[in-house]
Amino acid sequence: MSNLNNVQRRLAEGISSWLLFEFHCKRGDLFSEKYLTVPVGQILTVLFPGQIKSEINHPHLSGKSKGRPPQLDFVVVNEKKWEVIVETKWIGKTKLKITQIIWDLMRLEVIARKDNAICYFILSGFNKKIEDLLENTHFNSTSPKNPNITSFKGIKISINLTKLPQTIKDGLNQKMKKYPNCEFSDIISCDLPHSYPGKNINMSFKTLVWKVNAYSKSSKIKKL
Repeated sequence: MSNLNNVQRRLAEGISSWLLFEFHCKRGDLFSEKYLTVPVGQILTVLFPGQIKSEINHPHLSGKSKGRPPQLDFVVVNEKKWEVIVETKWIGKTKLKITQIIWDLMRLEVIARKDNAICYFILSGFNKKIEDLLENTHFNSTSPKNPNITSFKGIKISINLTKLPQTIKDGLNQKMKKYPNCEFSDIISCDLPHSYPGKNINMSFKTLVWKVNAYSKSSKIKKL
């Protein structure tokens, strides 16, 4: 069990507890990824010095189109330096695909590697849907089912993009080809996530938070 000052733990417990409070205030129909900005922003303000900014353009993904580049949900800026980056995903009535999760992790890894920033990924939503989404990964609370798309050693979980099922590769290739000037790592390394609530607490909502690390031994790719 992580200590009370652990960033992942404070985010996971704080977000899930806030969702339960809001649900009992009959505001469950408002839940969305946008709705998470309230608890995430407040917790980040307490945890990190500096200015909290939201919906900031990704610094390394500039595409061919004239539209704005992909954005980051939260950036903690301290003395003009990007220190902490947070991406969030909400899983509710709309189905979420594992490809979307991996793509967000890839985008965060680029910043962790190039800017030496601390990067966190938050997945929050209905407990059962999260379990189903992550059933083939070690991010899940139970042993992953086949085909297993992650590997696990110590407190690290890694995804070897070159060994993913072809359907996931195809989805990631569609996203990567929009950003020909960016090189992605073929291996994504993450810390073991903190999850709340645990198995002994019966709640409809769940939040997982994990840290995305730069992996120095990875090869750089533009296509799978």
